[in-house]
Amino acid sequence: MGKIFSIKMENISLLGALYYPVDNSLFYKAYRYSPELFHYNNGMLNSRGQSYYEKLNCNQMIHQIKVLKNKYLMIPYMAAEKIIKYVIVDHVFSKLVRLADFIMGVYDSFESILFNYIRAINWCAYTIICFFQGKPLPKYTDELEGISIDPSLGLKFPREQIEADNHFISLSSVSYLKKQYDYIVGIALGGISCAAIASCYLNKPLSIIKISYYDERNIGESIPLYKNWLDKGNILLIDDNCGSGATLNKAKQYLHAITDCSISTYATELHWEKFFRCKVYKHQD
Repeated sequence: MGKIFSIKMENISLLGALYYPVDNSLFYKAYRYSPELFHYNNGMLNSRGQSYYEKLNCNQMIHQIKVLKNKYLMIPYMAAEKIIKYVIVDHVFSKLVRLADFIMGVYDSFESILFNYIRAINWCAYTIICFFQGKPLPKYTDELEGISIDPSLGLKFPREQIEADNHFISLSSVSYLKKQYDYIVGIALGGISCAAIASCYLNKPLSIIKISYYDERNIGESIPLYKNWLDKGNILLIDDNCGSGATLNKAKQYLHAITDCSISTYATELHWEKFFRCKVYKHQD
């Protein structure tokens, strides 16, 4: 782990939030700069405050992203600079992922508008990786400028599940991948964040497929797909969590039907309880 992460493991949650005691001067400076992004409890500061989990419509999310972008650009040079920049990007990342998932579910033709979201998601993912590895954070140019939503959809609410929050697990697991992959495909919603981290870490193009056996209505119907590959090569299909394997298998079958690429499946986390119910004891899901 020491080769992957530059900060102490006790200061990172399994998902990617930062935890520090309030008497840590660097973290406290970051907290003072933007307290609404943090949560305080029992002498500990958590970098994922209420605003991280807040229920917002699309217009409100895009407005918050722009507010956070301006905060990012206005951060003064200080010892806590990298911490507050990571926290801001972490909050922006979660909102971008939820918006991208929403766009794929409501637009008939989403490719052109989603292109700007993918670009913004990739910038956030790369910034997150650089922070954990102790590298200089990338400069912001205009990565967030192109995100938008149709005015008729601005008051609608994306899915409430955050599912863009497991950076620690994603980065630590993808670093052990041995096989060479040409393309990364994330399963929306949760797999987008994991795939974005893998895409940036491996420097491979990111695509998204929207399918789920939990709460989606598109099973058996047309499946939204943002495709960013040629029809030759190796695809790594990623989801955040695997229990029965049904979602990964359905997505793999669909991709097999539309491409000649070799497809490998990968889950960042294994849902042990569901795995044993479905695979070992043969219970119905």
